[in-house]
Amino acid sequence: MVRKKDIDAKRITAVNGAIAVIYAVIVAGFLGGSFFDIMDKVGEVFGAGSFYVLLKAYGIEHVAIRTNWHAEMCPDWEMTFFAGLAAVLHHFTDRAASALVAPDNPYDQVRLPWGSNAISNPLLASNRFTFTAPGSALRRYQKCEVIGAIPEVRKHLRVCWRAPSLGRNCGRCEKCIRTKANFLTVGHGSLESPGPLTTSDFTDLQVTADVIRWLDAHLTTK
Repeated sequence: MVRKKDIDAKRITAVNGAIAVIYAVIVAGFLGGSFFDIMDKVGEVFGAGSFYVLLKAYGIEHVAIRTNWHAEMCPDWEMTFFAGLAAVLHHFTDRAASALVAPDNPYDQVRLPWGSNAISNPLLASNRFTFTAPGSALRRYQKCEVIGAIPEVRKHLRVCWRAPSLGRNCGRCEKCIRTKANFLTVGHGSLESPGPLTTSDFTDLQVTADVIRWLDAHLTTK
């Protein structure tokens, strides 16, 4: 049995965004500990991929958790994904007192309804196990500005969930294009992957309401 006083200073991180977890590692001082993700086959590929080389460089253990929650008990992924993540994290109160989680949007751009936000996420915590969201006041491009010069980030960053080869960046989807634009606008140039930003990225991009919202929210610079 682990006494609570022995785990008060320990934290784990569980996030659904690569940029957010890197920011938490570097800025929030999360050195050591464990990184948890709730994944299926995507998680298996990521676990063997280059992104976790980056985590290892900072002394972070990666633990992939397989669960049937998504398939059997999730009525709407976009509205409930953080509830599922929180439920799994509470099983680890014997080894940590808090978890760092990725803020999907900054405080001034809270998206409702959405499964992860600054209003409802804290309500899923407890006195024994709390959630902390580093960088909640920052926009995505501001986090990219902080981490963009780090060699490991430039080589191993993975943000895409649409690539035909899982665990890679396709370089063409909205999230890859947004990432390329984020790093470019803050002066960090092109990444090895998803590659340089080109005019064809925008001409080939399928314009939807979500794309317009994300471009407006995340390409703003100083």
